[in-house]
Amino acid sequence: MDTVAFKIYGMDCAEEVAALKRALGPIAGGEERISFDLINGKILIEHDEDGPGPDAVRDAVKRALLEFSEQFGKPSIDRRLAALAALENGEITEEELPHDILTALVRHREDQALGLSDEFLIIREAATYLQGGTHTSSQTLVNTLDLLIDSRELRADDYDRVKTDLAFAQRCVHETLRLRPTTPKAKRRAEETTTVGAVDIPQGALVILDLSKANRDTAIFGSDAESFNPDRTVASRVPRWGLSFGGGPHVCPGRKVAGGLRQPTTEDDLGDDHLYGLVAIMLQSLVQRDPARHPTKPQSKDDRTERFTRWAEYWVTFGVRA
Repeated sequence: MDTVAFKIYGMDCAEEVAALKRALGPIAGGEERISFDLINGKILIEHDEDGPGPDAVRDAVKRALLEFSEQFGKPSIDRRLAALAALENGEITEEELPHDILTALVRHREDQALGLSDEFLIIREAATYLQGGTHTSSQTLVNTLDLLIDSRELRADDYDRVKTDLAFAQRCVHETLRLRPTTPKAKRRAEETTTVGAVDIPQGALVILDLSKANRDTAIFGSDAESFNPDRTVASRVPRWGLSFGGGPHVCPGRKVAGGLRQPTTEDDLGDDHLYGLVAIMLQSLVQRDPARHPTKPQSKDDRTERFTRWAEYWVTFGVRA
């Protein structure tokens, strides 16, 4: 039995996966023959001689994504269009509008420069934020816990510090993002011919940036750049997370929500309104419950993707509840 992979553009969240399973299960011989790689937008189907051909799979995928759009996307858009109409008629105030990405996209869909005339593109964009705001944060949380557990022999006080010091918990998250970026490599398209270092890059070339390797540059992060050290000292211009959130117009839009604001050089300069980020808050709450790796159940990496920072499952036990 062979495994056939299909690239699916626009597959972003669990609801779409459920719809695809329902559509593909009957023609694949059962949902157990189907696996998904959300990050890379792939569906893997165990295939035998009597299995579905590529055209049958593509047709089923189209039906499933249309089902998702009809069930979730279009009703959500219609509600926001109604709210925008009510605003224009003076029936509600600006503050009463839903404050979310879908409202912003629908509100500007007539702007030709944004290319939002395709309703399904709006739905895909909103679904991307749904996936990006859950999957990446949960993986970072697990990776931070994994590194903390590994470092307990060398840094015995780290667990207790995380429990009581939210600033330190945030530095643990930033150090984890540096060592284990949720997206270890990034792709960029050269808009014009240029030279980077000694490499000539022609216009239109696809450039792959190895963020993981850059984040371990000893000239930037010190001689122990390969090690987990949330207390490391970096130059004021260098983010503790390295390049893991990207930069420029492609910077991660959820950076401040998930990772919080950059910490100043000295912790004493942290203000009362400092934003620590949701992952640091979750990490502190988790560690306060004394998690440890489960002695019999697995902690296994996701082998469906080349991204070494992804976990398929990570079982833990809890000690005393704080």
